[in-house]
Amino acid sequence: ALIYYRSFESSRAGFCTFSPYTSEAAPIINPPSNYISLVKNFPPKYFKWTETRNYHKLRALVKYESSIRTAYKDGLVDDSVMNSLDALNSREKLKKRTTSNVKIGDINNDIGYFGTISIGGQSFNVILDTGSADLWVPSSGCSSSACLNHTKFNQVKSSSFQSLSTPFSIKYGTGSVSGTSCTDNVVISGITVKNQVFGITTTESNEFTGSQFDGIMGLAFDNLSSQGASTPFSSMVQQKVVTQPIFAFRLSRAADHDTGIITLGGVDINSFTGTINFVNVVERTGFWEIPMNDASVDGNSLGFKNRSAIIDTGTTLLIAPPADVDAIHRKIPGSVLLQEGEYAVPCDTKTKVALKFNGVSYSIDSRDIARDLVSAIKNLCLSGISPGVVGTNNQWLVGDVFLKNVYSVFDLGTRSVGFALPR
Repeated sequence: ALIYYRSFESSRAGFCTFSPYTSEAAPIINPPSNYISLVKNFPPKYFKWTETRNYHKLRALVKYESSIRTAYKDGLVDDSVMNSLDALNSREKLKKRTTSNVKIGDINNDIGYFGTISIGGQSFNVILDTGSADLWVPSSGCSSSACLNHTKFNQVKSSSFQSLSTPFSIKYGTGSVSGTSCTDNVVISGITVKNQVFGITTTESNEFTGSQFDGIMGLAFDNLSSQGASTPFSSMVQQKVVTQPIFAFRLSRAADHDTGIITLGGVDINSFTGTINFVNVVERTGFWEIPMNDASVDGNSLGFKNRSAIIDTGTTLLIAPPADVDAIHRKIPGSVLLQEGEYAVPCDTKTKVALKFNGVSYSIDSRDIARDLVSAIKNLCLSGISPGVVGTNNQWLVGDVFLKNVYSVFDLGTRSVGFALPR
């Protein structure tokens, strides 16, 4: 592939120029060859908006449990947050949530994204999650109801399979899984990763029943892995089967009738325009966490300082500290604070909320701000920006509500995240 220097700039003529300010090289893939088409994972149509919102919040609260507990010890998190987390760990709330093995619709939610990979010659749909670092799929021995309508891994069908006989367990906000770690060859968009460590589940909680995906493929840093393993993409880099240690997302929006993609080993020139603006991760927590300069509403700065953002393709919402979320919605005409502690905005709002990274502001489409319908009579929709704590009072969890509005690039070599405007 041709090599261009950062920052990348896309042109309508189909080539890239470079900025002289940085010297890290990376390939432009045009047309893209190493990519996966992404399919949206929709929520059940019968979910009420309160259930849908709880679904998202539970994911974030449990997924970032370690960060929350560390912040609490440092006096940065209130007792109320810890009480909520302890209640979740008792499983009382999760056990009460109803799930069903039904066809899933409602094209307005964009709840998540998954792609197809092969393990030991067997195909699986997996969520592509930059907020976790483990790969797992159901095993043929899984008898949980959540496994019944999903593709199961059959080790007998693979000559390259090896069991490590090591138990693993992972807890997500949407449930938990446990099973055994093993190795096999994994193929992702034609790229083969040999002897990749992954988990085959023997138990999955009911929260995974009816989901369109079979498993999850983590894309965070290796030190976040519950199995103590390299992620599949990290293994690609180590085995030198990709040109550069870079992968990139273009997430689609159902309302646009579009198909998203993840590109491996470079960036897709057809997916962005302008310059890719890179920001180094803040510390070695295992997350793609970067400093955030500020946020604005309709161009008016909110004056946020010392904020950081965890960039997480596996999280649907944009979740921020309650005081920050309140400041945002006070600037959105017609917004309402609901009894449930969430915010609603006019369904036809045209307000632009933007996040600033490395001096550049990126706007969120108002269609992503106004999400699930709360009241047709009052013209209110649930806001895609939700109050919550995932670590300290300065940490944001930036999910698909924002990421649908940018082309996002993850550089494992320089430990940085880049954003550009999607084409």
